[in-house]
Amino acid sequence: MLFSDEMAQAALDDGNAGLNYAVVGHDSDTGGIDGNVTVSCCQCYQLVFSLPENVAQVGGGGASAIPIPPPLVVQSFNTSAGGGKNFDVFMGAGGFGAFNACDPNASMKSASGKYLYTQFPPDGEPGSGGVNAATQIAGCKSDKNQATTETLSSTACQTNVATACGKFKSSSEAMTNTSVRSCTQSNNPSSYYHINWQIYAKRVECPTHLTQVTGCKLSPQSLPAVNPAVKTPAQAAADSSFKSGYTITTMQDCCMPTCAWQNNVKGQNLSVVGNYNSFYSCDQNGVPVTETSTSDAGK
Repeated sequence: MLFSDEMAQAALDDGNAGLNYAVVGHDSDTGGIDGNVTVSCCQCYQLVFSLPENVAQVGGGGASAIPIPPPLVVQSFNTSAGGGKNFDVFMGAGGFGAFNACDPNASMKSASGKYLYTQFPPDGEPGSGGVNAATQIAGCKSDKNQATTETLSSTACQTNVATACGKFKSSSEAMTNTSVRSCTQSNNPSSYYHINWQIYAKRVECPTHLTQVTGCKLSPQSLPAVNPAVKTPAQAAADSSFKSGYTITTMQDCCMPTCAWQNNVKGQNLSVVGNYNSFYSCDQNGVPVTETSTSDAGK
């Protein structure tokens, strides 16, 4: 999850301080940044943020009234995520989309009847985009109905964000705390990932420690390494290896992702390292899902 301890430590261990690690839903952009790759599972990308997709929502006038968040280095863990030009970033209370295995109290129900949490922020109801300060949280916009650095930084806004994000409960204290942190920090004005952004993107070799966290390791593809020096849209625009015209959205539906299934990775003729052929995944009690597991928790 974005802002988890594991992801933060992996970025430091890979020498990518100043960048944040995450996993994303992404559909292969064949002929674009994905070249001849037809399955996005376990591919990695460097994303540099440019402008909010809805600029009027956060300033207007063709510019952003909030800071551009640090670049993300991401690995694709899911598909059916808005097409090849989009990256759906996994974060606490990021929004359900088509499925919900998070919230037992939501109107949308899990097909299995199993849920990752015993309590979930109600602002994550289907279609709401989850806990998003600019659209869901009181006290975060100006009298012109815009979110700015000033409004997002206000005591009222951050208090209400903390209250909304603090409604996670699960069987795991660590997971609960990580979810609260991910939700809160992704709504902080200095790292406001929880809106839809226009971005520059390029496919890169997966950093070693990122794949040690996720468990899915593709064989080397002769791709460029992450370049931590590229952090601004101007720098990305000046580097021909980055391509414009891409966006991010946000999600957390708590279902087992596409790339947690071996047949969607190795079964699609993706070359992997050893047996690292799918994303690590756990059931709602934190028990790792293995080849011999009979549980379909979270599906």
